[in-house]
Amino acid sequence: MQLIHLRRISVRRSSFYCTAMIACSALLMPLRGNACTYFAVSTNDGEHVIARSLEFGTESDGSSLKTNFMTVPRGQPHTSRTDARIPPVTWTNRLGYFGPVHGKGTIFSEGMNEEGVSIAALWLNDGVYPEPVVDTENLSNADLVPWVLGQFDSARSAVEALKNVHVSQHMTSLGIPLPLHWSVADKTGVSYVVEYIDGKLVVTDNSDLRVMTNSPRIEWQRRNLSEFKSNYPQLDSSSPQRNPEFLSGLPGSVGSPSRFLRIAIQRDLLGNVKDVATALNTAIHLLNSVDYVPGVPFLEGRGVSSGPQQTSWITVIDPHNLHYYFRTQDSMNVHQVDLTRLDFSEGAATTSFNPYGGTTFIDVTAKAIGP
Repeated sequence: MQLIHLRRISVRRSSFYCTAMIACSALLMPLRGNACTYFAVSTNDGEHVIARSLEFGTESDGSSLKTNFMTVPRGQPHTSRTDARIPPVTWTNRLGYFGPVHGKGTIFSEGMNEEGVSIAALWLNDGVYPEPVVDTENLSNADLVPWVLGQFDSARSAVEALKNVHVSQHMTSLGIPLPLHWSVADKTGVSYVVEYIDGKLVVTDNSDLRVMTNSPRIEWQRRNLSEFKSNYPQLDSSSPQRNPEFLSGLPGSVGSPSRFLRIAIQRDLLGNVKDVATALNTAIHLLNSVDYVPGVPFLEGRGVSSGPQQTSWITVIDPHNLHYYFRTQDSMNVHQVDLTRLDFSEGAATTSFNPYGGTTFIDVTAKAIGP
């Protein structure tokens, strides 16, 4: 998609209306298939957390996307799930990892390994993959998450290795092939966006921004953010005209460009926070601003999850302390998994659990009653 440049006009009234109209035309793109938001929040001492929401369709019974959080120990053999007669990539993971799986319990949408490397898969309608080939091994794009998590101790080494792998798109147990792009990051703060555009691998160093949503591709989103800031300097944290009162001009739709701008602008206006606990809390507040309330908006589901989309869950990853936080659609309570306590040793069992548990509350009546 071509970037719609936001052009300033010298007459103030004309500038306001033209900028608003052009910005709206850029933001009111088709919403079909747009889902998921990803970003990082940094602390004053150089640490950070990585936050993500997952939006998908609902199941036939109205429940959210079937998900299990899985622990995968070292030494597990893997074979990529390709179409018939297409030779698959095989590997044995040397690193243990943890993350959410879907379909028949084999499709990871994200995860973090024991070295603090994380990867998140988000929807990208603009992606075009290389065709499957029969003369070399193929890695299904649906298997890229475990392929990265099980083998690499840095984001850079992962994206370098991808240059030598033939990644192609195949049918999945979710009933559809998945059009994806990925953010690969580690505890140093390095963050890459991996996309396949016109059949070719495109890696974008996104370490300076660390925000990602969906279509259009990341290059367009980055340019659009720059243009938006030039037309709304009051929302630019680096501008002398910074005046974010009421966040006037900030888009509010659930479309991918709107969510990208909303997260990037708010995150940059708040700046770094004092510690990881504050970063966690801040990340959850930011995720709340892009939450898909069940039933609103009415966006079509996909594959076996054909009901209207909703925010199935959110996660916040702390790569420094190896903590994994999540909250589900059916409960606003935040849960934690400490990866340092998981058994990743070779020969250990692969375990999983269902994160959904119904709406729960913390009863503090005893405090109200008093001693």
